[in-house]
Amino acid sequence: YPMSAPQWFLLVLSILIISSPFSSSSSHDTLREGSRLAVTNPDHVLVSANNVFSAGFYPVGDNAYCFAIWFNDPSCPHNCTLVWMANRDTPVNGRRSTLSLLKTGNLVLTDAGKTVVWSTDTSSSSCLSLRLLNSGNLALVTEEGFIMWQSFDSPTDTLLPGQPLTRKTQLVSSRSQSNFSSGFYRLTFDDDNVLRLIYEGPDLSSVMWPDHWLRSFEAGRTEYNSSRNAVFDSYGNFTSSDNLTFYSSDYGAILQRRLTVDFDGNLRMYGRQDWRSSWVVSWEVFAHPCKIHGTCGPNAVCRYIPNIGRTCSCHQGFKRKDLTDWSLGCEPEFNASCAPTESTFHRISRTESYGYDIQFYINYTLDMCKEVCLQRCDCKGFVFKYYFQNYPDYIPYCFPKSQLLNGYRSPNFRGDLYVKVPKTSEFSNDWPANEIKLELDCSTGAVENLDRKYEKSRGNGSTTILLWFVSAVGILELCGIFLVWLFMIRSRQNRVSDFGLSRLLNRGDLDNPSFSRIRGTRGYMAPEWLRKQPITSKVDVYSFGVVVMETITGKNLGLENVDSREEAERRKLLGENREMKYGGVTDALIKDLVDPTMGSDFDINKVKSLLRVALNCVKQDKDSRPTMSQVVEMLLYHKDDDQQPNS
Repeated sequence: YPMSAPQWFLLVLSILIISSPFSSSSSHDTLREGSRLAVTNPDHVLVSANNVFSAGFYPVGDNAYCFAIWFNDPSCPHNCTLVWMANRDTPVNGRRSTLSLLKTGNLVLTDAGKTVVWSTDTSSSSCLSLRLLNSGNLALVTEEGFIMWQSFDSPTDTLLPGQPLTRKTQLVSSRSQSNFSSGFYRLTFDDDNVLRLIYEGPDLSSVMWPDHWLRSFEAGRTEYNSSRNAVFDSYGNFTSSDNLTFYSSDYGAILQRRLTVDFDGNLRMYGRQDWRSSWVVSWEVFAHPCKIHGTCGPNAVCRYIPNIGRTCSCHQGFKRKDLTDWSLGCEPEFNASCAPTESTFHRISRTESYGYDIQFYINYTLDMCKEVCLQRCDCKGFVFKYYFQNYPDYIPYCFPKSQLLNGYRSPNFRGDLYVKVPKTSEFSNDWPANEIKLELDCSTGAVENLDRKYEKSRGNGSTTILLWFVSAVGILELCGIFLVWLFMIRSRQNRVSDFGLSRLLNRGDLDNPSFSRIRGTRGYMAPEWLRKQPITSKVDVYSFGVVVMETITGKNLGLENVDSREEAERRKLLGENREMKYGGVTDALIKDLVDPTMGSDFDINKVKSLLRVALNCVKQDKDSRPTMSQVVEMLLYHKDDDQQPNS
């Protein structure tokens, strides 16, 4: 049915808005080429078809946003479980920042100052689209289904099921629980093809897993591979090319899973049923959290207390370097001296300080170990411990340290840590009195605000002219639509068309007010309109017959203003006089009726067939007229009038 003028207006206006080059056109999981997502619009989010993952701008600080992928759960959008970030180390402004898929095929993230912060550096002559797949993979896909770029090739701190870790990729932890920038822990394939968990602090680095004192085969690994590939599945099975294999504690159940290098340095596998359930740790590298390197930073000791968690404390004579970040550790409150006679040692019982051994000495007494450290200016202290060899014999070992890192206290450790301090220092016997639970003082903010100033863009002349031109064209289009709307409203009041107006209803039916008066153009209207008979599809058949007659004669039989001679001819042609019945149609009469402009260049038999069709269509009795399907048969098969089935 024809639409009203307001409907036409709204339809055309919607098309103009959708086709605007500044609009964002995307389905729930797809961003089309030439479209963009804006940081200021919370609805500009891609959602995977299975509704498990979302991708969009995520707040990481005050007026700081990153484009990220996260699991959908009730805690979103302010405390989501993130699995990938594009610009974790360079967040963008909370105003005017956009992610755009250019028509060149490049996906770019721009800041408020129009600076490109991150991009995929892709180009394609084929039309691309950005899709968030059910696996959590964000992919640039061609029309043929070829992946030009995918987030699975550039992970941040998390692997998802089916996402490979390769020689070209690594997992890097976050800085802290509230700071999503790159941290100090990474999972990567080392140069010997072994998958390792490594600590890379501000000044020092060390291998945490597997234990560095173990050779590869002793740790169950092999160096004899070149693929460097690791992956895990939804069941909880992890396999690596270096022969590492492990299973989650809930192996076999198909769950939502993730493998994450957490900000505390531990590698953990998590699982949950769906968004209604909480994440549960199903596997982890370190059961003792204080064994993770760099937990409390230099010159500090970590201790795990049940029901409380990890605590950190500075060695006596040291103070925290940064109240917002324990990983920076502690710094001395005294001036160290290299003179052996000016230094002594402070003992911390059952405490280890892993790594950074200057050398190790077997069967050294405690005094011998002290003397070794006093004679070296680079010695910061030492660990003196006993190894069990043959019961009941214990062998003493001395480990002088160039750095006091990775300190942790455990009742099961058979050794003590001795920290070198000035003799003038006074220490209490109730160490660690300054023990503090491992949490941050966020009063100054763990994530700094973006200190950026944006100058008002002057732009170039051509861009300004183009914008003004597009705006002017848009205004002209709206004005044109408005004028067409007015014209349609006025023209609505005026066998618009003579065809398609009939319905299989009685004109007098109270439920059919649209047929309260005659519709159509004089000359084309069937007699039913004047006789107040039911209006059926046969009125359109009558109008069709008139048009066929006009085609044959070249005369406009539907004109409203005609003289008496033309009216008589019209009636004659339309079969009002009985002599125009099929039996009286002769070749001579046909030649007189045919449009003179055709001359003699026509097939008289075809014209005769058309005339038969027209005469049948314009019969006064509607029941005598054929249906349109029968008209088609008459035209195709040249059936005679007496062969036509009754209507």
